Amino acid sequence: MLSSSYREIKLLSSCQSKQTLCLTCVISGDPSPEISWLKNDQPVSFLDRYHMEVKGTEVTITIEKVTSEDSGRYGIFVKNKYGSETGQVTISVFKHGEEPKELKKM
Repeated sequence: MLSSSYREIKLLSSCQSKQTLCLTCVISGDPSPEISWLKNDQPVSFLDRYHMEVKGTEVTITIEKVTSEDSGRYGIFVKNKYGSETGQVTISVFKHGEEPKELKKM
């Protein structure tokens, strides 16, 4: 059975540029699921500023020194032979002193 729960991922989040952003999910399954992170429906390349860490049931993607190019819809996709689950979050990166775009709409 595949089961997953998501923690510390909000539907909408913002971050100041040049900061470090961490997105964490708690997943479980038997057998252990395969894990994939996506940005705007494309696989994330874990190079340079992007890192993934798995500690037990916690899976974290870390993006160092975020820029406006890191804005977008991030998703985690987990699957094993019994099924799959997804979780998504939209990230908006803004410069210091700017108001995040999603707050301007409110």
